[in-house]
Amino acid sequence: MDIPGLSDDSLQALHRCIAEALAADDASPAGSGDKPYGVRQHSDWRKQADEYEMELSARGLKFTPIQW
Repeated sequence: MDIPGLSDDSLQALHRCIAEALAADDASPAGSGDKPYGVRQHSDWRKQADEYEMELSARGLKFTPIQW
């Protein structure tokens, strides 16, 4: 993905989507094994979020870092 080519709004929206997916997973009952997105089970989610956060920081945009 061409992260530097994304608009500010797109970058912020993609970052927010990862945070929302993580929250949805965390809200699922513990031990159910049924996480809607599997954010914590797949490292690609965190890698992508880290890349978005680096770009958001580089652009000086405000965002809430994802608490893993």
